[in-house]
Amino acid sequence: MRTSMYDEKIFEWVKVYFRVHGYAPSFREISLELGISVNTVHLGVQRLLDKGLLETDIKINDKLAPRAFRVAGAEVKIDEPALRVFGGR
Repeated sequence: MRTSMYDEKIFEWVKVYFRVHGYAPSFREISLELGISVNTVHLGVQRLLDKGLLETDIKINDKLAPRAFRVAGAEVKIDEPALRVFGGR
């Protein structure tokens, strides 16, 4: 699979964003941060998923759901107060 020159930039920025927020950025946020098109982001994220650098458990009609990817092996940060509002834990 061909590697885009943006794949590494996308991956590095997703890692930072995920570390800070505990969830993935939107394609639009990545696009704005890196100054590239949303389509370029989508293709880059798909390549990173195919390479195993990003992972997902959620697809809708065989398409990636919004913010439904994470850095491979990363733990998802759960907002405890928000869970209590919705009846969790």
